[in-house]
Amino acid sequence: MSDLQKEISGLTPERRNLLALIIKRDAEAAASAQKIERREKAEPEVSFAQQRLWFLQKLDPENPVYNTPAAIKIDGDLNVEILEKVFNHIVLRHEILRTVFKEENGKVVQRLHPGASVEILKTDLEDFEKRENCADELINKDIRIPFATDKFPLFRIHLYRLNRDQHILLLNMHHIISDGWSLGVIIDEFVRLYADHNSGRGSSLPPLEIQYADFAFWERKMIESKIWQTQLEFWKNALSEPVGSVKFPPSKKSNEHKTDRVGTVSLILRAELTSEIRRVCAAEHYTLYMYLLSAFQTLLYRYSGQRKFLIGSPVANRNRTETENLIGCFINPLAVRATPEGNQTFGELLKQTRKTVLDSFANQEIPFELVLDSIRRQRNEPQTRLFNVWFVLQNAPLSEVELPHLTISNYQLPRLAAQFDIALNINEIGEEIHCSIDFAADRFDDGEIVEMLEHFRNILAETVENRDLKLNGINLEKKTQKESAKSVVPIDEDTFDF
Repeated sequence: MSDLQKEISGLTPERRNLLALIIKRDAEAAASAQKIERREKAEPEVSFAQQRLWFLQKLDPENPVYNTPAAIKIDGDLNVEILEKVFNHIVLRHEILRTVFKEENGKVVQRLHPGASVEILKTDLEDFEKRENCADELINKDIRIPFATDKFPLFRIHLYRLNRDQHILLLNMHHIISDGWSLGVIIDEFVRLYADHNSGRGSSLPPLEIQYADFAFWERKMIESKIWQTQLEFWKNALSEPVGSVKFPPSKKSNEHKTDRVGTVSLILRAELTSEIRRVCAAEHYTLYMYLLSAFQTLLYRYSGQRKFLIGSPVANRNRTETENLIGCFINPLAVRATPEGNQTFGELLKQTRKTVLDSFANQEIPFELVLDSIRRQRNEPQTRLFNVWFVLQNAPLSEVELPHLTISNYQLPRLAAQFDIALNINEIGEEIHCSIDFAADRFDDGEIVEMLEHFRNILAETVENRDLKLNGINLEKKTQKESAKSVVPIDEDTFDF
């Protein structure tokens, strides 16, 4: 018997059935999947996500909410001439960076702009006494300048010079041509191309198999495919019952949520608690995503008392090799159904969440726009907001990268706007879990969100010790010093940041 057969035979019947289901679904997806081909002539079709973003921006053209900025700190002897060559290379490499969006015959189409030259804006702050504060203020204004989707370019590159050996490079793009993964692609290509140019050699980047327009054309053809129709039926059934938004307790805030002002509160979980969560996940066959999502469901249930609600959560939608190295808007939101019960144990909720997550991820490729449109027709509602809370688990942000004579590191940017009442963002950084909540600042105040994050942390600390706790029995409040001594991590050691 092979090692693999031994591992499979050692699984519980439930786990073997689950494995068989995953293998069956993967086989069906592989059989139905049609490779995305490079087209000789660029098609004007936009993707479903681009169509939605174009429409939303048209409704509110001065709103910068769909900007996707990122910034890096560059320490060392930066060659600005090479920097410009690198970004010109990237723009030539990715057609999406030379794309604009026009309205023709009542619908949006994408057109390639003939110009490809990139102008890097430059601001020298060396003569300012508080140059770092000045850079922060200028960048905060810069990232809020909106884009016109019919004007080239739909990105801006701005270099802030603090002194000879310190720079901040800001890249701001419209979401219609980018997403979070795309920013990582750009940083990776920048690092490799800068090293190539600095050493005088040609590009070490392999040629792209396809362009984003090829993906958009393929996506339109997939509408009638069996696999997408099956996925659409799954979501229609899963979301057939309207469950409404999460209703939070009355806030100390007197004004209603009238603007998109955003606040952010952060909390670092120490390595001991993170290690214990990972241990439980490995021993009981859960992913970290499943465990943290279960804790978030518990938090929302305890705050709202609702036994049915939806949580929005994004997938990268890069499960094809030909899309991994592309820049473009691929991200696809999922509406994850939550049905917690007060008398349910946390362990039972974990099992329930695992099934929901696996089912949702097995049907993740169908564009959210098609799902939303179908649900609206099914309910006969012209506007349907499926969720007001958001959950995302991300890989660690950019760590330090060494280049010849340069060190590159992440530069933290402020959030632009509140797109949800509550958005829980989680990053794994080293041995720690970094949690932050972006919140509607007209709906909550900082103190309420600090308390909410404390409650989330306490749910994690309690449940890693005992998954048999009922959801209604989990202690949300701070533990006493005696209880803290029993905890995986003392409460006072966690770190908050505003």
